[in-house]
Amino acid sequence: MTMAQIQSLNGISNPDKIQIGQVLKVYGKSTGGNGGTTKPTTTYTVKSGDNLGAIALKFGMTMAQIQSLNGISNPDKIQIGQVLKVYGKSTGGNTGGNTGGNTGGNTGGNDGSNKKGKYVSASQLRQINWVNITDHLVDDLNNCLAMFNITSRVRIIHFISQCSHESNAGLWPTELASGADYQGRTDLGNIQPGDGVRFKGGGFIQTTGRYNYTNLANYLGDQEVVRQGATYVSKKYPWTSAGFWWHNNNMNALCDTSPSVEQVTLRVNGGYNGLADRIERYNLCDRVF
Repeated sequence: MTMAQIQSLNGISNPDKIQIGQVLKVYGKSTGGNGGTTKPTTTYTVKSGDNLGAIALKFGMTMAQIQSLNGISNPDKIQIGQVLKVYGKSTGGNTGGNTGGNTGGNTGGNDGSNKKGKYVSASQLRQINWVNITDHLVDDLNNCLAMFNITSRVRIIHFISQCSHESNAGLWPTELASGADYQGRTDLGNIQPGDGVRFKGGGFIQTTGRYNYTNLANYLGDQEVVRQGATYVSKKYPWTSAGFWWHNNNMNALCDTSPSVEQVTLRVNGGYNGLADRIERYNLCDRVF
């Protein structure tokens, strides 16, 4: 299992605070014992446009689980036609279908993807005032959208407009403050010297604190997220980290209700900071996408 799975199964908020004698729920049998049962598996054939994160979501797994089950060392190197072992049934229906699935909340018609499997282009980002655009940035965005099923027009517009505000159109990939104020914040899991700075806000919806970075690392199967912290996440996973927050906070379901910018902002920000700018960016995205 992953740490995140054990935490979720047992309601553990801080993975560093378990007690001697504490009884934990775990799946199946231990790797060192006899008897018990293991989770049933099925297979999935990789299709054009798939990525490991999207497949993991489809089957209610983490990327790390799929990598472990299939001996995959590099999650970016899966091949069309490759047959993967996965747990149980797809959460999205037919295992042979498109990993994007039917979003159920697309108020704008098609899902916005083009023939190359991309939902958003560099040209579109420029039209909404992004300037520091690289191939990796565009790839991370499109991988993120597929991975977390942010594929309907309304989901894309709300997600990108909120990220545009939070990061000033990508100019602030990490929190501007040093992060020193987070030192000793045990509610964020910051229990080691230097945690405040290392785990300050990173990505376009800022991941903050050792606890949240650990969950992201476990989901992606990339422990460099924890070893290096905000600097690494802001360079490699600026969009993906934001999508992970979006997914964990059930933002797609909110978007499917055709919410106002105010409603989405309240969920993202906890208030209405920068609301005028968020509305302006939403309207710009609405025109471009």
